[in-house]
Amino acid sequence: MDPTGALAIVMVFSIPLLAIWSTHRFNLEKLRQKNLQQSDSSTQAQMDAIKVELHQLRDTSTQYCISLENTLKRLDDTVNHMDQRMKALEAEKSQEPQRNYQSSL
Repeated sequence: MDPTGALAIVMVFSIPLLAIWSTHRFNLEKLRQKNLQQSDSSTQAQMDAIKVELHQLRDTSTQYCISLENTLKRLDDTVNHMDQRMKALEAEKSQEPQRNYQSSL
């Protein structure tokens, strides 16, 4: 067989094979891009959900912080009130013996 004839036969069969292979690669690339876009939109949806959840968590933690501050303020007021009452009772007790002593004179 002549080398030019063999070359012609190889070229005749290689051109359609090359076209089939390049079409296949093109379709694979389109599919990969489509999957990448879907995963990007899926990732974006997940990020949006995380942002909403984080916002809710911040609101909840702020509410708990405010509630804790209010509770501490009430507790402080109660302790101050009890302290004042104790001082008043101690002052009355310290004055009672003096009154009894003065009344017996």
